[in-house]
Amino acid sequence: SSDASNIVALKEMAQVYADAGKNKSAEQYFLQAISKGDTDALTFYNLATVQLDLKNNEQALQNAKHAVEISNDDYRFLYTYALALENNGKKLEAIQAYSSSFAKNNKFAKACINIGRIYLEDGELEKAEENLLVAYSLEPRNFEANINLGKLYGIKEDYNKSIFHYSESVKIQPKNLTAYNNLALSYTSANEKLKAIDTYKKIISMDGSSWNSYYEMGRLYLSLKENDNAKAIWMELLQKKPNYPKKDEMLKIISSI
Repeated sequence: SSDASNIVALKEMAQVYADAGKNKSAEQYFLQAISKGDTDALTFYNLATVQLDLKNNEQALQNAKHAVEISNDDYRFLYTYALALENNGKKLEAIQAYSSSFAKNNKFAKACINIGRIYLEDGELEKAEENLLVAYSLEPRNFEANINLGKLYGIKEDYNKSIFHYSESVKIQPKNLTAYNNLALSYTSANEKLKAIDTYKKIISMDGSSWNSYYEMGRLYLSLKENDNAKAIWMELLQKKPNYPKKDEMLKIISSI
């Protein structure tokens, strides 16, 4: 039938646009295919995926839900449904859908990471740890698993584990300044001040305008009674960034040492 071949052509066009990152056009073609009577779960899943990228969260949720209603055997459909639920603020339902997704594919670390992250955001540390460790055991080189475990153990004040996971994070993404910053803060919390200073030096070598790294280094040098180093790094900061917010406090300390 011409409608059936039409639907196939429309879906192929949609996929071409989606693969090229042209999600608005992809959305239009998927919608046209559905308007012509397409009832394939994959179409609703693909539509929901491009709508999530477009931040059309309510429509994405409707279509992801529809995909799951047609076929709830595919872990990807359940995962996208979970993402859409989470983007619409439905956290508990999202956790259930992520869990269903993982039940369909118990090698799918991303579902466990997202469950762990939601629990971590809500301060439910034990549940967060349980899910993040499952993800980590599946994919030890997963950046998100490590960065979230680093954060979790930092909150629990288990700084050695926090340092371990942040160190893994920077090995996986060597240009990720947030991960380096978190690592420096963990070293500071663990009282490993020299390692914290080395980490801040690394950050500055990657981004010379990371002003807070200069400031934190100065504070660490002061705590180590290395006043000359503290003074030098702070003077360098104020030379490069004369209106740094903590300028007055720094000048007061510099003049007293």
